[in-house]
Amino acid sequence: QFTKPRWNGEQLDGQKVLVYDEQGFGDAIQFVRFLNLVEVRGGRVILETTPTLFDLFQQLNRLPVVETVIQKNTPPTDLNTLNYNCYTSLISLPYLFGLELEGIPAPTSYLEVPTGKTVEGITGSGCRIGLVWAGSRTHRNDKNRSIDLRQFEPLLSRSDCSFYSLQVGRESDQQRQVFGQHQVIDLSPQLTDFALTAAAIQQLDLVVTVDTSVAHLAGALGKIVWTLLPYVPDWRWLLDRDDSPW
Repeated sequence: QFTKPRWNGEQLDGQKVLVYDEQGFGDAIQFVRFLNLVEVRGGRVILETTPTLFDLFQQLNRLPVVETVIQKNTPPTDLNTLNYNCYTSLISLPYLFGLELEGIPAPTSYLEVPTGKTVEGITGSGCRIGLVWAGSRTHRNDKNRSIDLRQFEPLLSRSDCSFYSLQVGRESDQQRQVFGQHQVIDLSPQLTDFALTAAAIQQLDLVVTVDTSVAHLAGALGKIVWTLLPYVPDWRWLLDRDDSPW
């Protein structure tokens, strides 16, 4: 319930914009790249995000455009006490800036592993590969974007690679059987937020994942990522190309 006006992309002249994250985790990771553009309009940003992303996004406080990063509902935030002039959603930023495909900011990386975040157990030889085969069960397109873990078995049989599961929240008997058969190291007990997932990804050579938040996180960290897409993919991946403008 905002009492301030919605920002429509106009010049800000020193005003502060409350930018709130109201989509999925991957969307937030993908779209924080646009915060710098607020500075071009003469503004500053207060970013509101979820507790799961809060530690990862604390590094954005180093950006000149970011005033502060706050957590949603932890504790409950009284928006009226925040010193801001207008608001918008994070995912609206490219629309507000009138960006076309060629204008998407695509730096080599734009996030880092937060200081002090470590994940143990990534010690294998050869190419170190992180795997994710499923997204959230509550996603309306989950049946098309998630795959059966056994579809990875031709890859898991390679002797010149070591494999690490970055999958969180889809435990099953099949998973335990495949992990045991192919000596896949399960990192999920350590991955309690995205800052720790970032720490794990940083130690890997490659991430192979379905279209879920880990794909966006790996890309944001500048890590090589192969994203497995359904025949009819989400709009952001486009068609008739084997790379991503993001």
